[in-house]
Amino acid sequence: MTVQTSDLKRYAGLDIAKESIFACIVDTTGFKIEERFNTHTTDLNNIENWLKTCNVVEVALENTGIYSEPAIKVLKSKFNLMVVNAADTKRSNKKKTDTDDAWWLAELIKGHAIGKGRKIEISYLQDDIQAGLKKLTRLKAKYSKSATTHKNRVNKIFVRQNIKIFDHFRQNKFTQTSIYIYLAIGEEKSLNDLKIELEDKKSQQLDKKN
Repeated sequence: MTVQTSDLKRYAGLDIAKESIFACIVDTTGFKIEERFNTHTTDLNNIENWLKTCNVVEVALENTGIYSEPAIKVLKSKFNLMVVNAADTKRSNKKKTDTDDAWWLAELIKGHAIGKGRKIEISYLQDDIQAGLKKLTRLKAKYSKSATTHKNRVNKIFVRQNIKIFDHFRQNKFTQTSIYIYLAIGEEKSLNDLKIELEDKKSQQLDKKN
């Protein structure tokens, strides 16, 4: 790994993939140095030390979801880290390669194209608590959507059989009572047995309240 030191301000671009990180450093004199790293924690620390040794202050990388998160955690407090949307840095009619992508990100910083109020906006970097809450909120929304999808699928199965019992539950087709009716139909219970069981269930609920 070749390292050249200088008092001149330098800029780095990182192209992050699943198993590798390609880094490129440039400055205004035409200086350019490139290096490939693995993605283990020790490698991320090596990247940090390498960037510091090369007098890098500003670093840009594309948001690649879970693959970029470890690098962001290691570097965000050590450098002026700029996380950008890949669609904003894409070049037309250019073949995508690790070396070109890292170099292009470094050149964009050098040309002052990335940053607040500039051509390419940077993403807001959340702290660990904010990021955790955001993920939990998205996960809850995902499961809620999945549950609704399955409920609608069950309802369609009944409608196809011309069983429209759920039309009587307009506010929520999947209350405890409606689910009980659904299970009873699935078990082929008679309407009389179903009526008796529902009355028993209602009586038990009233006893609990009293």
